[in-house]
Amino acid sequence: MSFSVLDRRMMVEKETPMCISEQCSLLGIHRSGFYYVSQGESALNLELMGTIDRFFLEHPHTGVVSMCAYLCMTEGYVVNVKRIRRLMRLMGLMAVYPIKRLSIPDKGHRKYPYLLKDMVINRNNQVWETDIT
Repeated sequence: MSFSVLDRRMMVEKETPMCISEQCSLLGIHRSGFYYVSQGESALNLELMGTIDRFFLEHPHTGVVSMCAYLCMTEGYVVNVKRIRRLMRLMGLMAVYPIKRLSIPDKGHRKYPYLLKDMVINRNNQVWETDIT
């Protein structure tokens, strides 16, 4: 049975005779990973996420680049595309757009035969002949 990293971090006990570094090595986790505490999102990022969410509800076709342009020009934030892409991924937002369906035929469309299939085209004499073979 394999445990996740979070489960293994929870197994480390501070009040035991075995030191923390030995426990971490036995459990297969790094000591820095044991002490690490996630910082979370900054107040500016949370504010940006709220603005993105409000605008995206009205305009679900907006992608990362146009969202960044909206935030910079209209709302007055100084942000770049990479930050907006990360925040939109974190929020689970993706632009709604039509997909290409070029290779899928329409159900009601009739398939027409290729009429020049058995023809030999001779451009020198400008005579079209049917292939007898």
